[in-house]
Amino acid sequence: MTDLTPLIVAAVAAAAALGAALIAAVVTAWVWTMRRMLRAEAHNVQLWRYTRTLIDHIYRGLGSPPPEPPESIRHIYESGDPS
Repeated sequence: MTDLTPLIVAAVAAAAALGAALIAAVVTAWVWTMRRMLRAEAHNVQLWRYTRTLIDHIYRGLGSPPPEPPESIRHIYESGDPS
C-alpha cells in the first residue's frame, strides 16, 4: 500500500493543477467577454444618442451639415469596424 502513495499524491496534484488551470482559463474568458459586452453596450448607447441627435436635427429642419458623431464612436464611421 505504501508504494502507491507517491503515485496517488502525484495524480491528485496533477488533477488539482489541471483543475486550477481550467478554472483560470474559464474566468479569464468570462472577464474578457464581459469587458467586450460592456464596450459594445456603451457603443450602442452612444449610437442611439447620436441617432437621436440626427433625428432631432432633421426634424427641426436645421439643414446641412448634420452634426458630427462624438469622438467615442467616430471610429465606427471612419473604419466601419465597431470593435
